[in-house]
Amino acid sequence: MNIIELKKNIEDKTLNDSFLILKYSDFPFIARQYVEAISEFKKKPIVYVESLDDITSDIFGEDDSLYVMNIDKIDKQFRSDSLNNKIVICKSIDVDVLEGMKQYVIEIPKLQQWQIRAYTAKNLPGLSNEEINWLSDVAKDIYRLSNEVDKIKIFNKKDQGQIFSLLNKEDAYGDLNSSTIFNFTNAITKRDIKTAKNILETIETIDVEPMGVVSILYKSFKNILDIQMSANATAESLGMNPKQFSAIKYNLGKFTNTELIKIFDMITLVDYQLKSGNLPNDKIIDYLLINILWFKI
Repeated sequence: MNIIELKKNIEDKTLNDSFLILKYSDFPFIARQYVEAISEFKKKPIVYVESLDDITSDIFGEDDSLYVMNIDKIDKQFRSDSLNNKIVICKSIDVDVLEGMKQYVIEIPKLQQWQIRAYTAKNLPGLSNEEINWLSDVAKDIYRLSNEVDKIKIFNKKDQGQIFSLLNKEDAYGDLNSSTIFNFTNAITKRDIKTAKNILETIETIDVEPMGVVSILYKSFKNILDIQMSANATAESLGMNPKQFSAIKYNLGKFTNTELIKIFDMITLVDYQLKSGNLPNDKIIDYLLINILWFKI
């Protein structure tokens, strides 16, 4: 059985009691969702066990529970008996063991962004598409998203949008930010003062390290210099990816050649002094912004 067949059997309520191994590639989140769905339609309470010996033991008898074991790796064979209503969630299976257990294994693909959005939409039907997409994307961690979804889904559909807005206004998502270090440095190289300022206001919620900012800006402005100051520059001559070359060329002209030279010299000096320990980390980003975008911030 594959994941599509498993989903259909759960939806049709035709899944039998045979033993299952749900093998995931990134997070066990989806596997747990399937376990909960099986438990719900079979009306069997989930009992989590701690060892492989427990899950193959006869001590449980023929009770009406669904026994689940969550383990990183399966490295030994299971007994062939007493496996009904038993499920193992794992990330990997020893090669030697897998050969004799293929009939039990269901591969769960890596979680995709559309699946994350679908999960949010299913649980929060009272939110707009824009709110669903924003919350799904900004949470990044599926478990953090699940926690936020759980806070809202207990309310009626008609009240969920209001609850979401209230949580947002009360800064419940203040530690989440859809921006990245690349959004920030791109705003600087494009001289997009408004975007740079907006990101700067919540920069403590982004994984932005001064050395990383300096390194990215150094490479970015060097590429801009190489292209803007050479009429015959090509992706091949600069050893650059064609798509990267086109993207940079599209955004040329934000700085004059003189400004580019001065900015690149300044970044080079900052890079040297930072690596030499002559500049404090906590002021680097502000210093770069002031000297690249001037007083306009």
